[in-house]
Amino acid sequence: AENPINSLFKMIEPLLNINLDKGNDIFEPSTVMITSIDVKNDSFNIIPSKAVLKFNVRFNNLFTSDNLTKKFTSHFNSLGFKYNFDYFCNAEPFLTNPGHLINSMEKAIEKVTNKVPLKSTTGGTSDARFIKKICPVIEFGLVGKLMHKIDEKVSVKEIMELQKVYYEFLKLFFVK
Repeated sequence: AENPINSLFKMIEPLLNINLDKGNDIFEPSTVMITSIDVKNDSFNIIPSKAVLKFNVRFNNLFTSDNLTKKFTSHFNSLGFKYNFDYFCNAEPFLTNPGHLINSMEKAIEKVTNKVPLKSTTGGTSDARFIKKICPVIEFGLVGKLMHKIDEKVSVKEIMELQKVYYEFLKLFFVK
C-alpha cells in the first residue's frame, strides 16, 4: 500500500528547502511554514488512508496569490500523486505610497521620541489589508518581545509615549 505520509513528505520537502525569492529593498524573502500535518490515525501499525497538510505562505510583492498557487500546483502535479489542493489568500502584500500621511507620522515620531522612524514591512497580517481598499493606511504601534504571546505586556511609559505620538500625528496631519 502507498503511504500518504511518504507521498506528502515528497510533496512538501522542496517547499521547505526552496527559496521562493530573496526579497527586495522593501520586503523580506517570502517564506513557507508548515502549520499542521494530520492523518487521524491513533494506531502505530496501520497505514493511514490520507494525510492532510496545512501550510502558510508569507509572500512579498514579487508574487501574487494567483502566481504562487500556479507554482505550487505545477510542483504538486509534477510528482504524479493523487491530491486535493484547497487554498485561500486573505492578505496580498501592499504598500502605501509616500505622501502627507507617511510624512506626518514620521514627523510626529521624531518630535515625540527624538528617534528617526524606520519604515518596515516586517509586521504581520493586520486589518490594514482591509482598510487599504478604502484609503491609504500605515501601521504604527508598540513592539516588544512578548507581542502576541501569553502575558503580553508593555510599560505604561511606552503607552503614554505612544499616545503623545498619535496626538502629534493628528495635529500634523489635519492642521496644515
